Order: sequence, then C-alpha cells, then structure tokens
Amino acid sequence: MVAIPVTTSSTAPRTQRCDNAPNTVAGTMFQHRALVSADLKLRTSQSVLWCASGSRTYILLTPAVAIAGHAIESLLDAATDHIIHLVEAVGDTTVTDGVFNWPTNNGLVLKAWNANNHQLTYGVLGAALDAVADYMNFHGFCRATFAVFDGANQVGEGVVG
Repeated sequence: MVAIPVTTSSTAPRTQRCDNAPNTVAGTMFQHRALVSADLKLRTSQSVLWCASGSRTYILLTPAVAIAGHAIESLLDAATDHIIHLVEAVGDTTVTDGVFNWPTNNGLVLKAWNANNHQLTYGVLGAALDAVADYMNFHGFCRATFAVFDGANQVGEGVVG
C-alpha cells in the first residue's frame, strides 16, 4: 500500500465581492436592496469593485483627480440617457466599431471600448456607467479609468474625465 499525501492549494482564487454590497459576489445578480449600509468602507487598494444594480455587470474603477462642480455628473447622465434611448430604439446591440466616445464642449470625455477579446454591448455599457455614477455619488466625482465586467468576463475598458 502506498500512501499519497493530501495537499491543499494555498493559491485558490478568492471570490471577489462588491465593495458597495459585500454580501454580493461580483458577477452575480445584484439588487440594490442588498446594500448592507449607507456607510460603506472601501478596500485599501486604489481600485474599487462596484456592482451595477439590477444586473450582473460590475466595474473595477480606479479613481484619479477630483473634479469640482457637476461636469462629470452631467457627462455621465447625458451619455447614459443616450444609451437608454439607443437601446430602446434598436435593442441591446454591440457598441459600434467597438468604441463608445462621448465628448463634451468643456474638454471632458467619456470613452469605452471592447477588451479581452469580448464585445461591449450598449446595455452592459449603460449598466457600467450607472455603477460609475453610483460610486461617484458616494465618493465624489472625479476622473477615472474603469474595467467593465459582464458576469465573469471582462468585456470593456473605459475612461471618464
């Protein structure tokens, strides 16, 4: 009889959880009522994992320079409204040419693009922008970069500011 040692891996992947709802696994359906507290505590890392309400979409957002006033908020609102109307008119299609660009007349821009050999759809982009705005409503509006996940898959990246 040969004995085989039992080993366990210490490198097993950790389940990622939403910073805005720590009881919710990232990429699973998130309902806004799953929030545990209005006094959210963020991780110590620079990036924040924030889940979009009512979807499996989440973002990994890296905030940068704060922007005073309502310029970023207005930019996100206008782009999200445009996406909602687009989805209502033609359905949840893939982002045209793999890039969404929403410039403004004040020098700010919102841009998102396909990533990780996946295609970004307008519906997922809209949910991601909701998550960006939701995070910024809690922590202040700023320039930021973000990765967009649809369930377990990274489907896009973006920048606002």
